Amino acid sequence: MHVTDLPWELFASDVTEQACERNHGQSLADIARRGGFDAGEAICVLTGQHWRDGMVHEQQAHRILYMMRHLYRRGVLMGRQISVEAEVGAIQGGRQ
Repeated sequence: MHVTDLPWELFASDVTEQACERNHGQSLADIARRGGFDAGEAICVLTGQHWRDGMVHEQQAHRILYMMRHLYRRGVLMGRQISVEAEVGAIQGGRQ
């Protein structure tokens, strides 16, 4: 399973913008124009972690992103309305 797209709303926060600047030296919009993130980078950006501290295995990252996308589509996970970091932590906790 490989996730190739995520709702933009999940990335629309100050935390993700700061993580993009810190991890890549680019704005979120610049990264989107260059083609986006790989799965591990997306997890780090969504949780506000530095890429060196928060990288997860690619397959695990795709599982997390798949669940996030699924929860978003069901209306359970909403951009800017709940803590994405807490949701990722809950998803990771359920998969270990």
